[in-house]
Amino acid sequence: MLPDDYSGGNRLIDALPPSERDALLEAATTVHLRRREALITPGAPVLHVDFPNGAMISVVVVLESGETTEVGVAGRESFVPAEAVLGEQIVRRTAFCQVPGSVVRVPIATFRTVLDRGDVLYTLAQRTLGARLFTAEQLIACNASHALLARCARWLLTTRDRVGRDEFALTHEFMALMLGVRRAGVTQAAADLQRRGAIRYGRGHLSIVDDRRLSDLACECYAATREALDRPFALPALASAS
Repeated sequence: MLPDDYSGGNRLIDALPPSERDALLEAATTVHLRRREALITPGAPVLHVDFPNGAMISVVVVLESGETTEVGVAGRESFVPAEAVLGEQIVRRTAFCQVPGSVVRVPIATFRTVLDRGDVLYTLAQRTLGARLFTAEQLIACNASHALLARCARWLLTTRDRVGRDEFALTHEFMALMLGVRRAGVTQAAADLQRRGAIRYGRGHLSIVDDRRLSDLACECYAATREALDRPFALPALASAS
């Protein structure tokens, strides 16, 4: 699939007016990512910007001990790395593919040209970074205060929203890594969600089968973060700009 054939999927690209969208996609390529495929590592130069349109990207902190904790996620509502908007030349976090799928990869020079010249991309990029900051702050409180079952339900719903489908490849080991808990805890939580009829899980493949039930089991942080991630695309100023 070439960018010329791009038919939608990333909400930020889709919200751009035709002139900005065409300029952004002019030198872009579509890249299909495998699970756990690395996109960026600390100290690497910012060479391109990836806009997921099927994949979900995890931004993680890797401690000296090797312990890894997810601190941010980018799906079809966003892009990586954040440094591209901030004008930094070097990446400061690790990011890798969490759910397999594709991204639209834009050279950094093209991205910054459109960012500087276009009104809507700049506005959306700033709003998206604000939403990601709010989400990160919300999840600090979530991880400290809410039960694992509720957090697991929240995380699965967020994953569904960011990849745009109810079925995706996922392992207990990976969920444990992203939630910052032991695998045994995630295995028990997933089994409980399946027993309650909210999900179906087996052989590394997960399906959300009852959206309402899973939402009822999720903590308040799901609704809060979803509203924050939707807000950049719903504000009146964006509609008037485009």
